Amino acid sequence: MVTLSPSLPPSPPCSLVPHLHSTSIALTLVRTDLFMVMCTCRAWRDAARVQYAARTIFVPAEPDALLRAVRAAAPGETIRLLPGVHMLSDELTVDRPLRLLGPGADDADAGSVHAAGCASDASHANCSCGAECVTGVSDVSGGGGGGDGCGVVCARDAVLCSPKHVVIRTRSSTCLSRLTLCRLGDDVGYPNTVVFAEASRLFLDGCRITCGGGATSVAEALHAFDGFAHPAHALDACACPAAQQGGCRPPVDSQRLDRPQAGVWVGAAASVFMTRNLISCTMGPGIKVYRGTLEAEGNTVAYSCRGANVVANGGKVRLVRNVIRSAFGDGISSWNDAEMRVEANHIHSNTGSGVAINSVGGEVRITDNYVFDNAKSAVLFVTSQAQQAVLSGNMMLEQNGGGGVQGLRQHHKARGRMLTPMHCAPVAPRRDVFDASLSMET
Repeated sequence: MVTLSPSLPPSPPCSLVPHLHSTSIALTLVRTDLFMVMCTCRAWRDAARVQYAARTIFVPAEPDALLRAVRAAAPGETIRLLPGVHMLSDELTVDRPLRLLGPGADDADAGSVHAAGCASDASHANCSCGAECVTGVSDVSGGGGGGDGCGVVCARDAVLCSPKHVVIRTRSSTCLSRLTLCRLGDDVGYPNTVVFAEASRLFLDGCRITCGGGATSVAEALHAFDGFAHPAHALDACACPAAQQGGCRPPVDSQRLDRPQAGVWVGAAASVFMTRNLISCTMGPGIKVYRGTLEAEGNTVAYSCRGANVVANGGKVRLVRNVIRSAFGDGISSWNDAEMRVEANHIHSNTGSGVAINSVGGEVRITDNYVFDNAKSAVLFVTSQAQQAVLSGNMMLEQNGGGGVQGLRQHHKARGRMLTPMHCAPVAPRRDVFDASLSMET
């Protein structure tokens, strides 16, 4: 909601009849007519605020209630999901500007996430939000959680579940805040993903996203979040990234490896901004960018069961202060000349490389990251053709199974000549820092 300056002109001495005034404002569109009304004077601003607050739809946790609410909503309205499991029998398509908010999302700023998130741990008593937790959800899922972890559905959470190959498809400006999104089943389609940003802008804040894979119930699927802190505090738990804990590697479902399911898919006509989300245990990449634009800050992406946690197939990607860990593959994988800016992330414990660049063109900047405990190299440049890249200030590169940076030589800009291979050789006083301007080895 827009907060206007208090220096608006006072109300005119002669104004409309009150009921006529309210009726006329009620006919305005939220974007941009209602905001223009707010700029007229103080009385009109106050009346417009009342109208804006009234344009909120509350959706109970009943099967397909959200589908009906979205179809009936006018552009610019806010849909608030009440706590519980919202089962969808069909794909949810958002084709008009809407905000979908879960419990606890700030009404004035959908990007605000309250500090007390639900952090499932080894027992129900560790749920930090203080709400009652239910494990069964038998009215919807037909089974309990099982397993060693908590696997609870917090009574304050709004959980969206669907067996379709896409849970939410956005084609217009959309905000999703404080929701838990879960895809169940093996429905086949293109793309296979939980959230598909097909066009326009998508803002994701404070959401939890997973693919159920072989899970037989909602509670079982939500074990993917066991042991993780709230995504808003993923990087603030401690100063040393090596001490960060959270989550446990799920078993590999070999029967479903041929049907990868992504967490968030960014289409060619879409622009996505993500902050403070948790994406865990997807059957494919946690985030897949297909020629679109992605900016992700302060998220946790973990336990991709097939391939990298983050895959960029063209497009523009900026990753800042994220935790990218424990994939069955690379932490980050770039293809088809994607523009990559990887800054101040913690990339660790992946079975492949920390960052893999698999294309010739595209600007690449990898700076100030902690990259450690990956099975292969910290940064891998696969292609043998010339490419410019900037790597600086990265830490702990030697603490990877395959060493630090592979596929590059240091390039002396003044003389324009190649030096000896730099594979992780330190160029700064600190032995855990690799700081150089690099170009591809020829």
